[in-house]
Amino acid sequence: ASRKTRIVQAAQPFFLVLIIVGVFVMGSSIFPMSMDNEHYSHAAVNVACNATPWCLSIGFTLIFAALFSKLRRIHKLVDLASRFHKQMVTITDVLVPFLALSVANFSILV
Repeated sequence: ASRKTRIVQAAQPFFLVLIIVGVFVMGSSIFPMSMDNEHYSHAAVNVACNATPWCLSIGFTLIFAALFSKLRRIHKLVDLASRFHKQMVTITDVLVPFLALSVANFSILV
């Protein structure tokens, strides 16, 4: 019921969820960073060492892309309003930079 209120819709809940997921993914990088050779096997430490940059960069990309998409959406609305055009800006209109950043991040990590 509260999701349909005007203030929640203006906050763009889809992108807020992406920011939360990004924070959790980025924050979860602390677990592989805490693994050392004394308590874990060499193979487990290697996996943890490889998982750390993945968690950090994917989390950062999720946060940055969500914020960038929110700003792009606001810019598009303000630009249309300044020309006295009324148009609906949907989530799919701003997912393009999000997907582009995610693909670029994944291609660098692989």
